[in-house]
Parts: sequence; C-alpha cells; structure tokens
Amino acid sequence: MSARAAAWLRLPRRLGAGAGMVGVLLLLCAMFTLLTVADQHPTGSGAARELAARLGREAGPGDASVVVARDGEDDRRFVAELERRLRD
Repeated sequence: MSARAAAWLRLPRRLGAGAGMVGVLLLLCAMFTLLTVADQHPTGSGAARELAARLGREAGPGDASVVVARDGEDDRRFVAELERRLRD
C-alpha cells in the first residue's frame, strides 16, 4: 500500500477524533449554560420604570398603592423613581 493510500485511510480516524473533541466542548458549553441560567430581576430605577408602566396598565383611576422598601441605595432610587412616575 502506498503512503498516499495509507494517509487516506487514516483521515476518517483523524476527523473523528477532532469531531469528538468538538462534541465534548459543545456538551460542556450546554452544561455550563444550564447550570448558570437564572432569572434576572431589575433593581433600582429600572425596576421602578417597569412597575410604574405595569401599574399604569393594570390599576384603575383612583386606585391607591403602598410602596414598602428596605433601606439600601437601590431601594431608595426605586422608591424615588416609582413615586415620581406614579405622581405624573
């Protein structure tokens, strides 16, 4: 058998090894994606904008709202922005 023929016979084995490595990397990517996916919730003034828009759609005229928040910087921004948007 010639060297060229032997090289062609080894080619599928070489490609298979590379494809196996790609498969393992894809499985690792999928695994880390599934392990790190989590709901993300806005905070601060971004959350206030979303909540004010939702209240504007769902609350009726004259409905009252009570805002309760913790004493953190994001919470203060949330309350200030929500109050500003609900009063407008």
